[in-house]
Amino acid sequence: MAGFSERYILTSPAHDEEPLNLDGFVAAPGVYDEGLLTVFGRSHTRSGLDPWRWLLGNEPLALAATALGNVFFWSERHRGVWFLEAQRGQSVFVGKTVTDLFEEFLTHDSIREKVLHLNFVEMLRSRLGGLSFHQCYIAEPWQVVGGSGAAETYSVGDREVYWHLVGQTVKQIFDARRAGVQR
Repeated sequence: MAGFSERYILTSPAHDEEPLNLDGFVAAPGVYDEGLLTVFGRSHTRSGLDPWRWLLGNEPLALAATALGNVFFWSERHRGVWFLEAQRGQSVFVGKTVTDLFEEFLTHDSIREKVLHLNFVEMLRSRLGGLSFHQCYIAEPWQVVGGSGAAETYSVGDREVYWHLVGQTVKQIFDARRAGVQR
């Protein structure tokens, strides 16, 4: 099977970012395949998940973001790579190493379609254009508050602002559920 560098094309390098090297795997920081995946460098790994520390703890390192604003992260506490689906506030274990994420997980056609939503993202890209380093496609209204997630509801927005706002909203929903309040 082809590896990460054969499956993904760096379409917009992040020249001001120093590559991250956790377990020997190094990918150039930047935007791949016009936004299908954005790989972070050192300056984004710690701060990228600040809005989600209430859920993920204090030590997660953001590794890469999807075009739809979801994120792959390293958890030191759980010694592995996880995938956070922002709209649901749920994380799923992906692999034991960063190399597993990039060289195994992300190279499978089924993952590119079912996790990265390749065909849907290509449809959005044809309508809205590609993404820059700090952007993602965002549905309005968000699915977490009842939005449909239909292609025509998406626009391009700032990923970090999105993570902050969705992180706060998901926390409020989770807190309300714990308190027995229905939304």
